[in-house]
Amino acid sequence: MKNHFLISDKEKNRIRNLHESRKQSHGTGNLITEQIVLSDKGGLTNEQKYELLASGQATAKDIAQIMKSAIGTLNDDEAVMQAAVSAIKDDTMYKVVTQELGEDVVNWLLAEYSDGSGGDKNDYIRDNLGGGKETIYKALERLGVAGGGLENKRKSLSSIIKGDVWVRS
Repeated sequence: MKNHFLISDKEKNRIRNLHESRKQSHGTGNLITEQIVLSDKGGLTNEQKYELLASGQATAKDIAQIMKSAIGTLNDDEAVMQAAVSAIKDDTMYKVVTQELGEDVVNWLLAEYSDGSGGDKNDYIRDNLGGGKETIYKALERLGVAGGGLENKRKSLSSIIKGDVWVRS
């Protein structure tokens, strides 16, 4: 068959390089990046959420979205919530997660977590991930916010952990 298009070697290389640069690479770094992009769309499996959160690459927005998506939709939302709260690295990230959730993280947990009751202390102190991972309460203690809660509306998280009776208002 006769070649109808004559192009220079330089042009062939440019086209080949352009094609190669558009190919998807399957390395670990790219996988984490793809997971972060997927989290914006809410398209991650539980396992992918755990991997993203454990990788240290999750942004505050990723964490907030994973926390929101875990409520009432996953059969092991306790483990996902533990991984998400533990992924909050510092006070700055805590503030951004708070902003993404639309209210303070502790207040959000009290209002939305534990089947909406917010009051099952085991969900906060139990290692739902296994292997001695940081619990939700320990992560909040590390961040210096474990004593927080919705004052004048509900008992604080520390009251729940201490076993005080708590009724959702």
